Amino acid sequence: MMRGGPDPVAAGGVAAHVVRCATCRAALQVLAHGDATVTHLRAAAASAPAMLAPQAGRLVAARAAPDAEAFVFEGDGETRLAVYVGAPLAVRYLAEGVTTDDMRPGYWAGRCAPGTTHVDGTLHVGEEASDWPLTLTARPPAR
Repeated sequence: MMRGGPDPVAAGGVAAHVVRCATCRAALQVLAHGDATVTHLRAAAASAPAMLAPQAGRLVAARAAPDAEAFVFEGDGETRLAVYVGAPLAVRYLAEGVTTDDMRPGYWAGRCAPGTTHVDGTLHVGEEASDWPLTLTARPPAR
């Protein structure tokens, strides 16, 4: 249903749940009466941003354990960073000056503070964490 194409059985199950759930009915009443929390409900239901395609960026780092690649995307006066891993695990890259935009299994994307050329961050893949400093101006490493 989150992909916008529920099958009839799933849609019926959700409708049956909403009829029995006081919290869901209250949320629907808020929507019907235009309460200020409507904005929050719409934001929660908004579709996720499109994944950054690696071929549109520039490879700046790769590693084997865990298997990961970091790409930089530059344009419109901003620098974005994306990390792709070889397994469908939770991915996070935490560093000062970097703000997370999107996280999905095997993928993480964020924005870098203006002027950032190097970040000393930590890569989290599943339950594992490891230091991974990135130089954003680096040329692609040899493969």
